[in-house]
Amino acid sequence: MDRQHPPPCHFFARGRCRNGDSCGFRHDKPSDDATIAAAPTLPPSVGPAAPVRAWVPCKFFQRGRCLNGADCVFSHEVPVAEASGDDGPADTDKDEEDDGCRVLGGAVVTFGAGATVAKVRFASDFSAVRMQGLPATSTPDSVAALLLRLVPPEHALLVRDADIRVIPPSNDEPGHCQADVQVEDPQFATRLCTALSKAGNDGMSAVAVSSNIALTAAAAAAAASTSLGRVDSKKVFVSWHKPTQMVWLEFATRAAANTVAERFRTGIYTVCGQKCLVKYSTTGSFRRTRSGGTTVYTVTLGDVPDQAAARDVTQQIGDRLLRLQVNMQSTPAGAGADFATASASIQSLLLGAGPLEWSENSTGALAAGKRYKATARYVYEADAARAVDLFHNKPLPLNERDTLTVQLVHTARLKVADTVYGAVASTVTDHAVHDWKPRHVNFTAFPANNGFRVLKVEGTVRHDVATAKATLETVVAGALAVDPSLDHNGPPTPLWLPEFSSRSGTGDRGVRIRGQLKALEKKHLVAFLYDWRRCELRVVGTRERQRRTIDGVAALVHAVARPTQPTQPANGPETKDVAIALDRAQLAWAAQGGLRAIAEAVGPDKARMDIVSTPKRILVVSCSASEHQTILAMVRGLQKVPPMTAVAVTAADVVPATCAVCWGEAENAVRTPCQHWYCRDCFGEMCQAGAESAPGIRCVGDAATCDTLLALPTLEAHLSSVVLETVLESAFRAYVVRHTDALRNCPTPDCGQIYRVSKTAASAATTLFTCPACIAPVCRACHVAHEGLSCADHREWASGGYAALEKAKRELGIKSCPKCSTLIEKRDGCNHISCSCGAHICWVCLGVFSKDHIYPHMRKVHGGLGIDVPDE
Repeated sequence: MDRQHPPPCHFFARGRCRNGDSCGFRHDKPSDDATIAAAPTLPPSVGPAAPVRAWVPCKFFQRGRCLNGADCVFSHEVPVAEASGDDGPADTDKDEEDDGCRVLGGAVVTFGAGATVAKVRFASDFSAVRMQGLPATSTPDSVAALLLRLVPPEHALLVRDADIRVIPPSNDEPGHCQADVQVEDPQFATRLCTALSKAGNDGMSAVAVSSNIALTAAAAAAAASTSLGRVDSKKVFVSWHKPTQMVWLEFATRAAANTVAERFRTGIYTVCGQKCLVKYSTTGSFRRTRSGGTTVYTVTLGDVPDQAAARDVTQQIGDRLLRLQVNMQSTPAGAGADFATASASIQSLLLGAGPLEWSENSTGALAAGKRYKATARYVYEADAARAVDLFHNKPLPLNERDTLTVQLVHTARLKVADTVYGAVASTVTDHAVHDWKPRHVNFTAFPANNGFRVLKVEGTVRHDVATAKATLETVVAGALAVDPSLDHNGPPTPLWLPEFSSRSGTGDRGVRIRGQLKALEKKHLVAFLYDWRRCELRVVGTRERQRRTIDGVAALVHAVARPTQPTQPANGPETKDVAIALDRAQLAWAAQGGLRAIAEAVGPDKARMDIVSTPKRILVVSCSASEHQTILAMVRGLQKVPPMTAVAVTAADVVPATCAVCWGEAENAVRTPCQHWYCRDCFGEMCQAGAESAPGIRCVGDAATCDTLLALPTLEAHLSSVVLETVLESAFRAYVVRHTDALRNCPTPDCGQIYRVSKTAASAATTLFTCPACIAPVCRACHVAHEGLSCADHREWASGGYAALEKAKRELGIKSCPKCSTLIEKRDGCNHISCSCGAHICWVCLGVFSKDHIYPHMRKVHGGLGIDVPDE
């Protein structure tokens, strides 16, 4: 052997050379990366048993009774809390498209363009079946193919892939799985159960189960920018341990080892930004060498990231602490596949509980923390709950020594105007920090978009999320502005002026009053919410700012309020507010300058246009009789008006958009896809007014000639969540009123449930509807309760009371609507009666006609309109 160039010592490279400096072989100092590969086993100074007990918690230490102190062989380490361990992974929610489904009155309602009702479904319209004994490898496609063999094609083709949910095999029966099938066909379950009850189906069977349509549709209706206003439970947080390793640092002096151990324990030293568990014994280990021997002091680190190299461990220590050697080894609990492989495997596992809308890895391989985290969102809430039952605390697919953590997450969202959030941001933040975060409810305010901001509360305890949602809704709803000068023992009097609404304040007076309101908003840092239907003003802000603002609004109202009854000025004629209905030609005349001419004739702050109502109207306040006659003459004669003066516009000029509702400059402008502009408040008021009309919400641009049906995404983009839900609920209520031949309300007062009308009177068993909310029974054919009796038997029994009612109606001049049976009294006017259900009725013969055919019918059949003035 060449003494000058001896070969390397293999024992030294493995940390086992006993000869020390007297060894005849070369003791090359390995590089940091080489040390990792060359030291896969435990260092001799630690011994094979040390790592096992080193990480076992000392039960006496946990009770505060350990007498061994630092020399105890068990762990005295207090577990390190992860920075985001309780709160789940970072927020990765994305905007989801609203599918237009809502659960209203016990029905699943699908809305179309213009907030029109496209479809109404009940749980009774569906049937569900659980198929058992299917092959373990079954998929939705294979189940659909099986259904084609079992039931007629016209019924099997009703089943979509989304209607089939395959349940993975259980431990009790690993060779077979089950599948739930839910179809919009009340008889499908019966047909399938009958088909599978026959012989020759390889042990497969089926059993009808309760339809889950109410639950699944409610979950599917929750939209992303909108799970708005509702709590949904379709999301799960998933986490598992990152691969980790143990590191042994050997030092020549006790002081150096003690210093390094203390700095790792307190977090001064970290590895790849992560705090580590520390085990250190002040008693060193003697290592024999040829020269005699030396004492080595070992610091043991746990939870070291698996991707860390030796240099990541030692770079903060420095050579001055006389580090001797670094040994690293993966721990059993942290061993497993790399991040990409593990996440793909876990996503495949989650699909076993049901279809996913999306899934994302919330942390990457290099992110801080001791666990990998991922988020998945299921199509149905029931599948998310099933995933928790199936996979929580179960072994990882690629590492059975570690377990998977799966948590069900409840989410609530609210969409508010950015100005509203700005007024209460400090209050919401205070709730988020002091009330919600201690209960592990996370709050997120997404960046403003299109003038709105989405607020989200999210947590793993549904009650806590619901409580946080209720608090958030209360804060952003603001306080009702009531007159503080009145007696508080009586009912509160809301502070309101007609000019507060953009529909009522298009003149100079309205502009001046709304300008004063905006000045109050800016002065007190609050936001106003206007409800022109209830004539209410709400103030959003902190309590003290609300109080000061309401005092300012009260002063404004008292200063400008005027009596609503006709008045007789001291030196002038009697005045009153008038409304003049316009036909199409008159509306076009008003848009082309007629309204401007009327304003010039009676005053700029007295005349305004009501473009939202049907028919369109010109409203004039404080109008005298002579002014009324002047305006009527101008409108009926379509008085010629001078053309508007053309103004030269250069490229540098900014031309303000004109609101299609108030015909003034659009404030917080909203543009529809048909390229018409609105004030944001005017747009909201127009949508609320149009929700109850049969044609749906339509654009009123170009003097109401545009008439484009506004798509649901357009409404969602420009309405807050509260207003959007109000619009949809109003649209559905109006739909029920107009379709009493198909839908009816539960007869119990204040019960919001509805039911589907039975077309034919049959036995009580087939027409009985028991309200799920108030438990009241009602017949779906004749709409009264007659349990145990058929409709015919009940009519015979009740004939005496029916006759008395008909007699009273004849004496009082009351008739029933032939469409919805609503009682109608006609006091004056023509014989054309418009019922709230949308029917146009001839009062003489109670015939129902279209709006265009009712007057020709009355002239032709009854010889006139029923009033003592000429019908022309």
